[in-house]
Amino acid sequence: MLEDVVLTRALDAVHHLNDAVPPWHDLLNAWVAVAGADTGQFMSFKGGELLEMQQVGSQAVVEREYASHYYKQDFMVEGCRGVPAGDWIDSETLLGERGKQRNEYYVDFLLKHRLSQCVCLMIEATPTHTSGISFCRSQASEKFLGRLLEDERVRRLNLAIQAAVAQRHRAGAQWLGAVESTFGDFGEAICLVDREGLVVHASSAARDALAVHAGICVLRGMLRHSNEKVQSMLLAALREVGESGQARQITVAATGDASCSLDIARADPRLRLDRRGLMLLRVRRHHRQDENSLAPLAVAFAITAAEQRVLLALLRGQTPAGYAKARGLSIHTVRKQIATVMEKTGCTRQVDLLRLAGGAG
Repeated sequence: MLEDVVLTRALDAVHHLNDAVPPWHDLLNAWVAVAGADTGQFMSFKGGELLEMQQVGSQAVVEREYASHYYKQDFMVEGCRGVPAGDWIDSETLLGERGKQRNEYYVDFLLKHRLSQCVCLMIEATPTHTSGISFCRSQASEKFLGRLLEDERVRRLNLAIQAAVAQRHRAGAQWLGAVESTFGDFGEAICLVDREGLVVHASSAARDALAVHAGICVLRGMLRHSNEKVQSMLLAALREVGESGQARQITVAATGDASCSLDIARADPRLRLDRRGLMLLRVRRHHRQDENSLAPLAVAFAITAAEQRVLLALLRGQTPAGYAKARGLSIHTVRKQIATVMEKTGCTRQVDLLRLAGGAG
């Protein structure tokens, strides 16, 4: 009866893997009880870099030491390469008895914390990211993994996790499809990037907007700007949005007479298992405008000089709030000016107004 309660709790935690923040501690505690292990860890990597680690059953110092140094020596990480989701790896198989004695990570880290054996269940395996749940025991046994594979409860949990992760990814893909379709209807470009600027997905419009000749581009899979200071600013903005969750807009010089505005916001968290998440970028290229280029539009629709200045700022990628602050105006005044220009031109959406103004010259 006790085992049924443990399994029920574990399955319930698995069902919550579709939450914005998966309940890893609940899942790990339940898994440790089912597996008969001493500790449990969820770890996510990009290449060889640790993105996230959560653990139960061991002291905080273990997590600190691992995250600050020992993850680089973890032979289990290398052993996971090429292993598909749903499969297991075992430190006993990877090292063997003689290998343990010569392995620095095993001797200096695992044995130091009284951990003699680790097994890992792969739950995500992509070309760029791997995630897994590992269990450690103080007593090593060559039969431990075999017992896990024969345990019906472990089999049910494994299948439930794979199904939940697949469902989470499907939900994220559906969100991305809806966003791309919506922005595509406006002829706008979007892409997904991580905090380090790795481009995970780019719409066809984004691939055109981020061409190599455009100043800001995708180079070897990374978002890059030709100016190193601008590149640093861009990466700082990605990290800031990732950590704070507050959307940002930055405008950077492109090439020739163009500039590029990047609206940065957090993407749906279900696109990733770890808490670092991805950023959604809306990419908008602008041709530089001046007051003279808006003269025909101003004459045709009786747009005042003050309204032209607001419209020019919007065309250059400035937000209403940014323009108000720069000019020492109230945001209410700026919004009223925009609304007046839209009324004069017959535009019901700001995007239509900018398209009209962009072609005025």
